Parts: sequence; structure tokens; C-alpha cells
Amino acid sequence: MKLQGLIFDIDGTLIDSNDLHVQCWIEAFDSFGKRLEYGVVRHQIGKGGDLLEATTSKHDAEFSKPSPEIFRAALDRIGTDDALTFTVGDTPYDILASHRCALPVVAVLSGGFERELLTKAEFLFEDVEELGRRIEEIDAYFTE
Repeated sequence: MKLQGLIFDIDGTLIDSNDLHVQCWIEAFDSFGKRLEYGVVRHQIGKGGDLLEATTSKHDAEFSKPSPEIFRAALDRIGTDDALTFTVGDTPYDILASHRCALPVVAVLSGGFERELLTKAEFLFEDVEELGRRIEEIDAYFTE
């Protein structure tokens, strides 16, 4: 197997939490008298919170997705060859950040984004379980 590493996004990819994020943002804005439509907020999920001080990625990257910094930081930590590593995410921002640091990406539909917004990924699967079942196809990407 040539594949050396997979860098996973968490929210929406490994944990079905995106709709909870949307609801929290809607409630937060509502408490300040700002009414936002679900679809408007939903399509912002997956971007970073650069204006927030309490983010888990703040120590590893100056900017959040779609900046590639967080994936670059993950690559530095896992020590795999960039040319043999995939990212796995569920948003168009994951795809953009991955491609900005020249990493191929597996997108999964489990995060709720429409298929047409994820088509720039090298692979598009229903969920992480399908990724596991088709790992040989991902590995074959490196021999093409």
C-alpha cells in the first residue's frame, strides 16, 4: 500500500454535528435580534472562526479553512509524505484548503452538503464507512 496517511476533519465527517452547529448559530444570532435562515447559516458551516479566540486550531494555524494551514500543520505532526497523504472532509472548504496545499481529498456526504458542491474532490463517498470499504481505490490513486 502506497497511501501513508489520512487527515480527517471531525465535524460532519466523523461526527454528525453540523446541524447542531447551525442551530446554535441561529439561536445565538436570534438572541441579538438577528434572524437568519437555516440554509444561509448551513452553507457557512465548515469555515473557520478567525474572529473567535477560543478555537482548537488557533495554536496550529493563523487562519482557518479554507486556508490550508491546518492541513499543513497536521502533515507536519503526522510526518507522512505529502505526495502519499489524503485529507477527508465534508465541506467545500475542506476541499479548497486541501487543494491549496496540494493534497488530494476524499469528500463525504455525511456532513449534509449537496453533492454538486463536493465534486472537486478526488473521491466522493456517502460516508467514512464507504471510504473504509474502498480504501484500495484510494491507494490506487497513487499509481495512476
